[in-house]
Amino acid sequence: MSDSKSKKVFAVMRIILMCAGFWNQSISKNRLINKIFHGYSVFVKLSCLVFWLLILAETSRLIICQYEITIITASVAILLTDTKIVVKIVIFLKHNILDIVADVIENKDEIRTEHYKEIKMLYDRKANFLKFAISVLGGSTTGAVFLLQGSGGALVLQDRKHNKLFNDTVETHGMYQTIFPLHRNNHIYWLFATEVFWSYLGITANIVTQLICVIILLHAASRLEVLQVRFKHLIMPDFQIKASDEDMKAKVTELKSIIRKYQLTIRFINEFNQSTKYITMIEFCLSTFDMASCCASLTKMKGYESVWLLFFMMVLLTQLYLIGWTANEIRVQSEAIATALYESNWYELNKEGRQLILISMIRAQRPLNINIGPMGPMTTRSILTVLKGAYSYINIMR
Repeated sequence: MSDSKSKKVFAVMRIILMCAGFWNQSISKNRLINKIFHGYSVFVKLSCLVFWLLILAETSRLIICQYEITIITASVAILLTDTKIVVKIVIFLKHNILDIVADVIENKDEIRTEHYKEIKMLYDRKANFLKFAISVLGGSTTGAVFLLQGSGGALVLQDRKHNKLFNDTVETHGMYQTIFPLHRNNHIYWLFATEVFWSYLGITANIVTQLICVIILLHAASRLEVLQVRFKHLIMPDFQIKASDEDMKAKVTELKSIIRKYQLTIRFINEFNQSTKYITMIEFCLSTFDMASCCASLTKMKGYESVWLLFFMMVLLTQLYLIGWTANEIRVQSEAIATALYESNWYELNKEGRQLILISMIRAQRPLNINIGPMGPMTTRSILTVLKGAYSYINIMR
């Protein structure tokens, strides 16, 4: 991937964050424009909370009034997804996660200064993966929401026509199940207007809250891979054990600099893990319930009503894969640090350098993890655990 294509990926990510109101940096040199954008950001975040409260209220009403199980399970699936989004927003704001994302995106030009071809190639791979994540997550989320709203809108128009013909009062359960203060069939334009806004909010918030985690985890894994390259190239073949004292001292100083970056990376990953381990736990647990409720609804719904649930399942699987793979990548790359140290021709160093290499290798034996709360590390095996749990819940629901 060329530099221009890499820049386009980050530019698209920046635009998505701005549309969702999650870009907390200045967007212009004009103070008025920045103030307007800040107000927009606050409005969007508050709207996410209001949206969650409205869905919670309507879902509670559906359960209390004992509506059909298919209506309730579809509403619960949306509620669980929105619950994850709201919790993530709160934790992102509390731990200043948005500042980290902005730093990652704004400092992308540092790649150009790298003189190791391996480092540029690995950043190209990560940029390609980020492009894939944006495309798949954006496409599946947009498709799911449009199908939900399209099928729901058709149902609203159908029930409205039925009520006019037969002077009936059939209640419509389509689109987002939120508390609506007016009669849906009598105020159809207001209903569609609010649903369009909720659709925009749902698409942007879901995409961004997922991509924020993916960007930071990819960034952490990339830093570990960069450290591997630097350790491997620390001592080149032309460096001899009989090098001058000044050359040896300079090499040990360079080693200490790389080790300090390694320590900073460890601290960064551990702090991020502490901040987001409960997000990962919520993602892990609620994804199981989401998939189970979707599958249960799919077995009972027919026609176009089931199509949006298929897209919703695709959204859930995509989110689970992105988090699981990137978290597992951190574990894999942290374990590979020890191999890189061993391959660094460490025996050419003096006693101090060899001791530093040995201590670093001992530390690298303990892999870095993104934990699922108190339930252990998040890896690709965790994805299978979620799928098995969803299958178990489906059997219980039957």
